[in-house]
Amino acid sequence: MRTTIMVFAALGCLAAKADFTIKTAGLMDEEPRILVVSDEEGAAIMADVAAMREILLKVEARIAAYNRFQSAMELEDVPFFALPITMQMKVEGEVLSFDEDGSLWCDPRFLLPEEREIKARLERLGLRIRGQDRASQKPEAVARPVDSGRDPARESAPAASVRKLPVFCGFEDRRYQQHDALIMRLVDEFNADRAAWADATAEQAATIHDLRPALVKAILIEETGGRGPKSTAAWKVDPMQVNVPGDWDPVKRQVGLWRPQRRNEGSAEDNIRAGIKYLVRKGFGSSGAPAKSRPDKKFDGWGAALRRYNGRNERMASGRRYKDAYAERILKRAESPKAFIPISRGSRQRRNAK
Repeated sequence: MRTTIMVFAALGCLAAKADFTIKTAGLMDEEPRILVVSDEEGAAIMADVAAMREILLKVEARIAAYNRFQSAMELEDVPFFALPITMQMKVEGEVLSFDEDGSLWCDPRFLLPEEREIKARLERLGLRIRGQDRASQKPEAVARPVDSGRDPARESAPAASVRKLPVFCGFEDRRYQQHDALIMRLVDEFNADRAAWADATAEQAATIHDLRPALVKAILIEETGGRGPKSTAAWKVDPMQVNVPGDWDPVKRQVGLWRPQRRNEGSAEDNIRAGIKYLVRKGFGSSGAPAKSRPDKKFDGWGAALRRYNGRNERMASGRRYKDAYAERILKRAESPKAFIPISRGSRQRRNAK
């Protein structure tokens, strides 16, 4: 015996209910489709759908608990970013929604690893149905090869790998990826000539650890990743918040800045470049002065540099120093892009240690 999965368009007419029926409504498609699976597979799908329903309820509870936590810890949430929903699947009264990339609509920041596996299985089912749709609409695409004039031998060669920065969980909106290419270029320049960026001796430059682009991007998100108008404006021009009028220090002239008269002066490239220079010099001491001003000093690491870059020494509600929590959030975000690491509401009010 076989089980039928019925696939319907948003405006398609309904058919008689089979022993096991999945109704999917393609919001931009009017053609009904039919996908046939075995009873065994149908039972497995039913189990996954029931489990996903329980997971969605747990996610709602976790979000509510997190909202209480973020309020107490002065953390700023970033709303879940999702692409438009283009398909809905109804299985025995349960409705699951999928976006245009085939992702099941659910805030991934609050899923456990085993729950992600169930979500992935249902997403594969959704893609399978969509593949069936595409095949039924354009069978000739497979049957008739097209002579494009390309060289098959050249096409068989492996493609060159493309460097990409991670998309951090909770920060999937396109604006957070705006500076990726610039970050990678500047970090490459830094790693190629650390002595110049730190204004350090050759011996000191040899102690500077590799700088990873993901760490720089994690700093940008911590500093200007909020959803308010000040954050979004700063993200475009001064995402590392190195060039803020109320946070001026004359030593910043040595990283290429001039005392600003208002927020968001200069360009994103100049400010990020200055921010990296200032950060690496903080790895040699709190002042941010050129490393060679302390010729016997070695680089203390990026964690120490981050704590000094922020410099806020007051204690939080948890009892921890603000600068310690600040550095920890950035390092965790850079190391674990799939984990949601929220930003602090106070990140934009940074005061550097003098």
